[in-house]
Amino acid sequence: MKGNILSNIFTVIVNILTPLIVIPIITREVGVDGYGLYYSKVAFVALICIITDVGFNLYIPKAIVSSRNSDGVISVINSYLMTKFILLPFSLILTYALNFGSALLYDCLSIYLFFSVINLGPILTGLEKYKFLALITLIGKLLVVFLVFIVDFSNQGVEKAILIQGINQGFLFVCSLIYLQRMGVVKYKLSFLEMYVLVKDSMGFYFSKLFVNIYQQSSSYIVSLLLTMEEVGIYSIALQLYKVGQSLIGAVSKVLYTSTVKNKNIDNVYSYCRISLLVYIIGMPIVLTFSDIILSAILSVDISEIIPLVYVFYMSLVFVLFSSYFGYPVLASISKDRYAHIGLYLSSVVYFLIMSVLYAFSYYSLMSFVLAIVLADLSAMISRLYYCKKFGVFDFIKLFRSNKSV
Repeated sequence: MKGNILSNIFTVIVNILTPLIVIPIITREVGVDGYGLYYSKVAFVALICIITDVGFNLYIPKAIVSSRNSDGVISVINSYLMTKFILLPFSLILTYALNFGSALLYDCLSIYLFFSVINLGPILTGLEKYKFLALITLIGKLLVVFLVFIVDFSNQGVEKAILIQGINQGFLFVCSLIYLQRMGVVKYKLSFLEMYVLVKDSMGFYFSKLFVNIYQQSSSYIVSLLLTMEEVGIYSIALQLYKVGQSLIGAVSKVLYTSTVKNKNIDNVYSYCRISLLVYIIGMPIVLTFSDIILSAILSVDISEIIPLVYVFYMSLVFVLFSSYFGYPVLASISKDRYAHIGLYLSSVVYFLIMSVLYAFSYYSLMSFVLAIVLADLSAMISRLYYCKKFGVFDFIKLFRSNKSV
C-alpha cells in the first residue's frame, strides 16, 4: 500500500508543479480576466463530466476490487466503456447548447470534453495500477508544459490553452487504453443488462457526489455567472491552490479506499490521518508567512486579493482531510456507503443554500464564495465523523495512539 500511496502522491506533485509553471505564462499572455475565462470554461467541461459520470468515478474502483474473478473485472470495465461512449453524444450536445463562445472555442471544448468523459482513471485505480498512472501523468504534464512554452497565446489564447488540455487528456486516454488492452481486460462486449446493473448500483454514489462535485469542480463556472472575469481569475487561482491540498489528501484517501474495502484494516486510516495532520500543522506557518512571497515570485499579477482567499481555503483543508479519510475509506469497508453519501448530500445542501441566500440579497464577493465552500466542507466532516462514531469506527483518542500498521 505504501508504494501505491507514494505513486499517487508523486502524481499529485506533478499536478502541483504544472500549474505553478502554466498559470504565470497564461496570465501574463491573456491577463487575469483571460485566465478567468479560460478556467471558467475548464470548470464548464468539469460540470458536463460530473453530470454524465453516473457515479462511476467512485463506484468503478470498488466494483473492480470487489470482483471475485477476471470475468467480473472484464464485465465491469466493458460496461463502463460502453456506457461512457453512449453518453458522449449527450455530453457534446449539452456543451453546444450551453456554450456561448465562438465556433473555435466549441471545437476546442469538444476535444477536451471528449477525452475527459471517457477518462479511464477509475479503471486503473480499481486495478491499483498507480505506478502506471503516475508515469503517464508525468509525461502528459511535461507535454502540457512543453506546449505552453512554444505556443503563442497572444492571439486566441484561451482557445489554445483549452486545446492543450484536450491534447493532454487524449494522450492519457490512448496510453491507458493500450495498457488495458495489453492486460486483456478490454473486450468491447456490449451487454445492456450488465450496463444496466452497473449503472443502477452506481446511482447511490452519483447522487451523493453530484452536487458536491458541482461546487468543488465547477464553482469557477458558477462564479463566472455572477462576477467579472477578472474576479473569476482571482478566485480561480486561489481555488487551484486549494485543489492542490485536496489532491494531496485525495492521493492518500484513494488508496485507503481500495485497500480498506479489500482488507478491512481501518488502523491504516488512523495512521495516515496522523501523518497528514502533522504535515498540515507544519505547513500552516509556511502558508501564513510565505504565501505572499511565493505567489509574488511566480505570478505577474496583483496578489493582494488572492492571499486572504488562500488563507481561508487552507483552513478548510483540515475539514477535507477528516471527511476524506473517514468517509468512503472507512464507511465503505463496513458496508455503510450510504452514510458516507449523507455527508456529501449535507455539504451540497449547505453550499447551495448559502449561494441562494447570496443570490437573493445580491451579495457577491470573492470571500463569500470561498466561505460557502468552507462551511460545506465543515458540514461534510461533521456528518461523516458522526456516523463513524455511531458505528464504532472513530475514536478521537486513537488518533494520538501510535500503531505499526503503516
